[in-house]
Amino acid sequence: MRAGERYLRRVYAFDGSVYAWISCAECDSIYNLVASWAYDDGEGIGSDEYHEWAYEYAWDSDHGEAARAFLRRSDSETPEGPEHAQPHERESGQKEAGE
Repeated sequence: MRAGERYLRRVYAFDGSVYAWISCAECDSIYNLVASWAYDDGEGIGSDEYHEWAYEYAWDSDHGEAARAFLRRSDSETPEGPEHAQPHERESGQKEAGE
């Protein structure tokens, strides 16, 4: 986030620990997309999942613009183009959204 930018702060308790999640309004607006992709099972999602989602969807016809905007905001490199897109390999045991 940049100085003066508005943000959202949420505080969560999980497994005996308390943590805060701070996000800009633009990142908050894509939360549902990222959470459904990451199969949020109640443990929450973090910046790693946002980055992985954005790299996978950077050239998607429906969500590519939002994914590339996230990568620009996070100062991450955008993948070269749709011909270079690689599906993200999920860890074994993780379910795909909708399963």
